[in-house]
Order: sequence, then structure tokens, then C-alpha cells
Amino acid sequence: MYRTLARIGLLFALSALPGCAKAEIRETKSMAEALSTVDQDTLLVLDTDNTLTKTKQMLGGEAWVPYVLKSRAQCGVEAGLSEDEANARGFTGAKPVWETIQTRGFIEPVEPGTPALLKSLQARGVKMMVLSGAVADFLEGRKQALGHVGIAIDQSAPVSGTVVVAENVVYKQGIMLTSFSDKGDALVAFFDKTGYRPKRVVFVDDYPKFNQQIHRALTAARIEHLAYRYGAADSTHADFDPKIAEIQLETFLASGAVLSDAQARELLSAGRTPARPPVLCPAR
Repeated sequence: MYRTLARIGLLFALSALPGCAKAEIRETKSMAEALSTVDQDTLLVLDTDNTLTKTKQMLGGEAWVPYVLKSRAQCGVEAGLSEDEANARGFTGAKPVWETIQTRGFIEPVEPGTPALLKSLQARGVKMMVLSGAVADFLEGRKQALGHVGIAIDQSAPVSGTVVVAENVVYKQGIMLTSFSDKGDALVAFFDKTGYRPKRVVFVDDYPKFNQQIHRALTAARIEHLAYRYGAADSTHADFDPKIAEIQLETFLASGAVLSDAQARELLSAGRTPARPPVLCPAR
């Protein structure tokens, strides 16, 4: 999923026109490195999945989501559904599983020290917010999930209350969910809607395309920023095993239990194989 970068450090920098604010994208695997560039004039903007948190098991993780959506859409089309209907059914089936994994606490910090680092910045008065691509109806769930790992982002929110930024883009007490829309456009729209305009932004996200969206939008808005493509959890993609995840999903849907990767691997070694066709697929 992630392309190999030629070198760690600077991904690219832009000083487009005379008088434009400083704007950079960098690569890092250390949250401490990214947060070391934050000062009291900075708005810290953070992604969640594979940036602040990751799942403890393959089920519900950042690699599982695109896998399950693609595989269920494919079997839906094979069962005679239109591509749009197959995609919609795959999403409808996967969404409650993902939400349960998040809200029941089957997650952990990507780096154990990140919650303490954020608390130290909050103690210094640094403003921060979460910018997630999740659908807008998960606002309370996202807050609950962050609470499981000791992150209370609302304590340092740049704007109080709830703000409907655009259709399906909602902010509440430091958390903004974009429902898969462009993160850069959403952030600038938030600034325009609220009148809040930071002097500088530091953005941290594991997806290269979201860093590029932020870079493009904030550069156009002439807001100084430093965006970090954060790679500490990249191995979750390389290590993803669909058979392990399928066994975990079958067990979860049957009993509500969430198997660890080790438990699912033991079942696989003992001869357990995922069902064919897999669960969450339409009947053929």
C-alpha cells in the first residue's frame, strides 16, 4: 500500500511563490520527532488509525479495512450485484465490526509513549485536534476509542462545541470526521467556517495522499505547515494475513469474541480454514 521512499527525511518541500508560508512534507517513524517541531503557535492535527492507535489484532485494522471491502465487493459482483450495490453491502457489513473493535478497546497506541507526549503538549497549552477520514456518525465512538488509550483530545480543542463544516464533515470538541472526503479541503473549510486560523499547522498521518491533500490545501491558503508521513505502523500492512483475519471475523460474528493473532494462527495450524464463501458475502 505504501510506496518505498528513496530516503527517510524530506519527502518534498515547496516555496511556491515569494511571500508564501513555509510548507513541507517529511517522513518519520517517530512521533517524538514529529511533536518536537510543535510550539505554542502551532495547531497540531493528528490522524488516528495507524497514527495514534492501531488494532491489537489483524481484525479491524488499517490493512483489514481495504481487504475486506475489496473482497466482499468482489464476491458481491460475482453473486450478481451491481458494483455500487456490492460496495455498499461490503461497507455496511464491515462498518459495525470496525466500530466494535474501536469502541471495545481492542486497540493500543502505535507508540506506547504517544499519549504522554500529547499530555505534555496539552500542559503547555498547545492546541490540537484529530482529523480522521471516518464517517461522521462515529464522532462519539472516536472519542471513546481514544479514551481507551489515554488520549483526551477535547482538553486542548482549538474550537469548542460542534461545527457542521460541510455535508458529512462534522467537528466536535477537537475531533473532525470527513466521511472519506479530502482532508485538506475539510481543514481549510473548518478554518473558514469558524474563523479560527492558526499561525502554523503540524499534521501527522500515515497515508501519503492525506499529507499531500493537507500540503496542497494549506499552501493554497498560505498557512505555514509541516506535514509528517508517519510510518511507525507500516508493518501492519506487510504482516497482514487474510486467513488469520477471516478466522477472527468468523469467530467474532459467531460469538462476539476477538481472537488474538496468535490464537487465530493456532487454529489455522490445527487445520481450521476460513469458510468459502466468506462471511459478509451475499449468497451465491
